[in-house]
Amino acid sequence: MDALKKITVISGASDDTYRHVESELGKLCSTEVFRLRELDIKYCCGCWDCWVKTPGVCRYEDDMPQILRRMINSDLCIWVSPLRMGFVSALTKKAMDRIIPLVHPYIGVFEGEFHHLKRYSSYPKLGLILLGDTELSPESHEIVTGVYRRLGINSKGELLFSLLTDGSLKEVEHAISSL
Repeated sequence: MDALKKITVISGASDDTYRHVESELGKLCSTEVFRLRELDIKYCCGCWDCWVKTPGVCRYEDDMPQILRRMINSDLCIWVSPLRMGFVSALTKKAMDRIIPLVHPYIGVFEGEFHHLKRYSSYPKLGLILLGDTELSPESHEIVTGVYRRLGINSKGELLFSLLTDGSLKEVEHAISSL
């Protein structure tokens, strides 16, 4: 935790379950929480304006730019979402899709695969907290973890942890404090 100076939390959770964790993180380092339900975020329409017409800037005027600015200047970005039908919520996925302006449209080879080039000199590491029934959802947890592992590669970060929890704050605090 010593190396982490700035944490961004992007929360698709619908309740106050994680407000305590947000408060504890705020005591350890600079933490900013974006509660997606309280923000105006439009769906990505796939127009590629953020790559071609206005590099790094989405065509929509909504709240996403403030998330992107904070995210790119963070050491760790923690995504929080309930599991819905075996995946993150639509609200979380909508925000996830909108981080594409953080990379260039140009392609390079990374670990034998084609990926977008960096737009910035540094990118945050990622964490994932999934809220759900820990006994009924291990397969969904593995699927979503795989997607976020790939998101880490594509967004020039790395997934440091993925936690499926039924709401236990101790699990979350342990995952974050053990970094």
